[in-house]
Amino acid sequence: MIASFVGLVVIPMVIAGLARWAAARRRRGLAAGRAVHFRCRLDGHKGRLLVDARLDGPVFLDRSGNVTALPRGGEALDATVSTNGRPPFEKVNLRYRTPEGQVLRLRLATHDARTLGAWLGEQNHPALAPARRLLLPAAPPWAVLALAASLFVGLATADVALLGKHTAAEVVRVNRDDDSCTVGWDGGAQRATVD
Repeated sequence: MIASFVGLVVIPMVIAGLARWAAARRRRGLAAGRAVHFRCRLDGHKGRLLVDARLDGPVFLDRSGNVTALPRGGEALDATVSTNGRPPFEKVNLRYRTPEGQVLRLRLATHDARTLGAWLGEQNHPALAPARRLLLPAAPPWAVLALAASLFVGLATADVALLGKHTAAEVVRVNRDDDSCTVGWDGGAQRATVD
């Protein structure tokens, strides 16, 4: 029962929390002018959209090595949620019109589509040199608690399964008046009620 709870409730919550945390980290990276990459599809081709101040603009690199430039300053036409995904894995189809009038179809995670749609629509400003500082990861508290709870359950299960030992026990006496029995083993005896 605990394993099914962890598998059906806790693990999807942890995955959703980590996906939101990663999307927030990419959003902060864009705002600070750091190099960021988004996993996505561009017109049906899988790859990564790279945003780096050292490049002239964002570029899409597909799995076969082809590079496509995505100029900023256009507009996001519409965004539709994909129907075949579940909440932690759902995708958004974003149509983006470049300043030259070309319409591109991007398929991204939900939070990345919001961030990237707004960022691509902005005019390209020369980037200031970002200040270097140590960034500590900040995950949502509920995701940390869910992960800690699942680790606790896993460690408790491993403790019993790996460190527990089998012992031979014998029912020494049955008392039918108060529905109890006494069980004895090498370490002593224990009295308990029975059905």
